[in-house]
Amino acid sequence: MLTDIPGVSGRAMIETLIAGRRSPTALAELAKGRARARRDALTEALDGRFTDHHARLAQMLLSQLDDLTARIIEVTALLDAAITALPHGRTSTDPAANTDATDRSKPTPASYASAVARLCMIPGAGPDSVRAVIGEIGLDMTVFGRHQRLCSGRKYPPAPCSPAAKKAGPKQARATPTSKPRLPRWPSAPPKPTPSSASATDG
Repeated sequence: MLTDIPGVSGRAMIETLIAGRRSPTALAELAKGRARARRDALTEALDGRFTDHHARLAQMLLSQLDDLTARIIEVTALLDAAITALPHGRTSTDPAANTDATDRSKPTPASYASAVARLCMIPGAGPDSVRAVIGEIGLDMTVFGRHQRLCSGRKYPPAPCSPAAKKAGPKQARATPTSKPRLPRWPSAPPKPTPSSASATDG
């Protein structure tokens, strides 16, 4: 099957269904790349009831998807422009090596692209998450001084990872072949009210 329905293959099949071609074999032939190896399974999956009503709904969903994609591209461009305008700081701590510190601190698209490319090398990081990180902490790391201050300012202090730093929890009792299963303890009944001295003398 297709793992990415709005992808190239899925989009081509949906648009063909909207156009009125409903042959499962012809639709499966629209598969691209690795999806072509699963044409038999696609033919079986595409053999169903798809009416003009479904085509209208599918066209509405595709239009909505295209509109959202355009908005995401627009906002991403605005975000890139705003991040590019951030100060970048000096590239060296040696004052003699930064005689043109004013020029070095000027933002450039190349320096921003370099920062994104380097952060994307972190396992699990991608362009979207990298933009969020840069938008949060900026590009001038000299304002933090040390990486510990950066982590502390973001409320993510580095935690010790050594085995000795881990606290051992209470040990669980091990079951033995002769041990009996422990039954759940039901709450005891509330105590009976004690008769008052006046009522005890009345009888």
